[in-house]
Parts: sequence; C-alpha cells; structure tokens
Amino acid sequence: MNPIEIEVKRSYYTRMIVIGIFTLGIGALLMYMEYRRWGRIFDSVGVTRQDGKRFLWSDLQEKMFVHMRGGGYKKRGPLNHLELVFKDGKVLVFPLMLENVREIMASHEKYQVEEKIISPI
Repeated sequence: MNPIEIEVKRSYYTRMIVIGIFTLGIGALLMYMEYRRWGRIFDSVGVTRQDGKRFLWSDLQEKMFVHMRGGGYKKRGPLNHLELVFKDGKVLVFPLMLENVREIMASHEKYQVEEKIISPI
C-alpha cells in the first residue's frame, strides 16, 4: 500500500479560528492538542500521528467506532471518530473533517482486531 497522507478540510481550520476567538484561544489550544493525536500518514507498516509518533499495524489492539447521538432517544447518529488503539497509544481519525476519508478508512480494514461501537445513550 502506498502511503496515504490525510487531507484535512479547510472548514476544520475555520472552526478552529472561530472557536479560538470566542474562547480567547483556549478552545483552539485544546483542539490543537487533540489534533496532534490525529493520524497523519497511513501506510502498509503502520500509522504516523501528527506529533510524529509511529505505530505499527502489528501492535494494533482495538478499533473503536465512536458515534454521535442520534435524533431520538437511544438512537445512534453518524460516526464521529475512529480510535485505533495500539500498545503504546492511540490514533484518532475524524472522518467528517477529512477530504480523503474513503482512502483513510479503507487503509485499516484488512487488520482484524476487536472492534467496538460506542454510542452515547
């Protein structure tokens, strides 16, 4: 598999600026700290996060699909993010914020580990 680098939508950075203005920078700082845990490069060997930390597919322990709340009581909404849990940490993937979401989501599908679906109740 050729390396795939994530392409973040421009709207994410716009949100970061607006939230930063309304929270006097604190919200943007928190978003940036979380952004550093996002995956940056996905390849056949593993994943590299935005902060440069590398995780190997052989160390993948779990995939957690975290959904938003749906429209009604106990209804699951769309996928908010995916957490790839490795021995040494986790990598976050936010599909709604990515331009190349299909390639990124397909990059981990062949690695079979325990999958959990988490949805707020």
